Amino acid sequence: STIFVLKQISKMEKSICATFLLCISLFKEGFGAENLTLEKLNGEDISTFKHPNYVDKTLMLKAVMDGEKNLLLLAPNRFGKTLNTHMLKHFFSIPPHSKEKNNTLEIFRSLKINKEYPDFVEQNFGKFPVMYLNFNIYCNTLHFNHMHLLFSKMVEETLQKYSYLKFSPGLTLSEIDVFKRWCDDGRIYMTTKEIDTALNTLLFFLHRHHDRKIFLIIDDFDATLTQLKSIAWEESSVITYLRRQLTRLIAHQDLLEKVVITGVSGESAFACFSDVVHYRFLDDHRYTEYFGFTESEVRQLMVKNRIDDVGYDEIRQRYGGYTTINNMTIYNPCYVFNYMQGRVVTNYGVHSGDFRGEMFNFLKSHLHLRIFISLYMGNPTRFQYHKGVPIFNTNQMLSLHMFLTFLIEQGYVAWGPVGYVHTPNTEMKNEILSIVLKLIYAPIENRYKHGVIIQKVIQQFNLTSLIEDGMKLKRGIFLRNNLKNSTLHRK
Repeated sequence: STIFVLKQISKMEKSICATFLLCISLFKEGFGAENLTLEKLNGEDISTFKHPNYVDKTLMLKAVMDGEKNLLLLAPNRFGKTLNTHMLKHFFSIPPHSKEKNNTLEIFRSLKINKEYPDFVEQNFGKFPVMYLNFNIYCNTLHFNHMHLLFSKMVEETLQKYSYLKFSPGLTLSEIDVFKRWCDDGRIYMTTKEIDTALNTLLFFLHRHHDRKIFLIIDDFDATLTQLKSIAWEESSVITYLRRQLTRLIAHQDLLEKVVITGVSGESAFACFSDVVHYRFLDDHRYTEYFGFTESEVRQLMVKNRIDDVGYDEIRQRYGGYTTINNMTIYNPCYVFNYMQGRVVTNYGVHSGDFRGEMFNFLKSHLHLRIFISLYMGNPTRFQYHKGVPIFNTNQMLSLHMFLTFLIEQGYVAWGPVGYVHTPNTEMKNEILSIVLKLIYAPIENRYKHGVIIQKVIQQFNLTSLIEDGMKLKRGIFLRNNLKNSTLHRK
């Protein structure tokens, strides 16, 4: 009964494609991609910000300008980091054409930032050369050469966005020739050294072309760092390379007007950004309300989309509950939008399968398993941040507070009573349940070294119903796979 139309399939959405095999009859009835749409409000296109369902976060523009020079803003995946960084880019960057400038300015004049701070808009709109980078380089086999190839593709795509520098009077003829080769022929005609230094070179070229300081935006700085599952020396070389790229860019403070970086893990940043102010997810600070939807914003969306109080209660229980230190409630925007599209309360599966795999491998050692299941049961757990989370090796998370810090950064737990954390909503409980069920039904040789441990945990928490749910889940997967195979056979 639910149809997904995907313009772009991410690593977290591939499993949805399997449902297409069950929907052949729909296409026989004339339903096709041209008849259906799934809105993707990620901000890359400026039209996002005039969409009727856009939740206005433009007051963040002034908060960023009034804040520290170097900012690191942390939030879990799917909490609006990329949308906000695109908003910063559209507002502050110098438009290449007057028509584009007028169109973009008209959009921002219709939003909160202009209604509350019109002078700020007039003084800051379109005033800076913006260098925008997205470090979300998905790499599931992290041999160094493979990572470097993917990094070089990202460099090539970034350079092409600034192709106007090929005609810059601020560059020498030899520099223009180099940039033309980079933009026209791409990484194929770039030496390894040129690829390694290209982002720094771009920063220098932008500064000389515009003769003013750069507004540097780095989105998802730790996306690749947190995917590492390689052997030690390969892992070390990849980490060193990416960190060096990041620290080199930040080091040019004399060329930079402002630095805004987004990511998930604060621990990943400590070795990269020593002079950058860190703002954690759900802490009490000026940027808290800009990552996720507030209670009033969800209410406004419900009114716009004619969703009644029953629907609101479903959303609140299933997708809300992220409580900050100062008791503000935050909702996951991706879940809320998916609900508005389908009007069905379900597990939309937007969390990373990689995360589930990491937790499965970690919990096989039965360390913190009781706490993990206790969180599923809704029991608050005492917590304080730990600054030593080994984000690249979850098997080393021996401390309970280290483990909980990792979970709160990933969005699996939120603040409860003072000094405690808990599972925020039904969606996250189901995510935890999926991991526990995978442990229970793992092949015998892959379970704990002492198989009796899981039985003791099951008895302690009276998880008989959980086992029954697991059996239903397994039967459902079995039936779905059989149906899928029979469909393929007919095809």
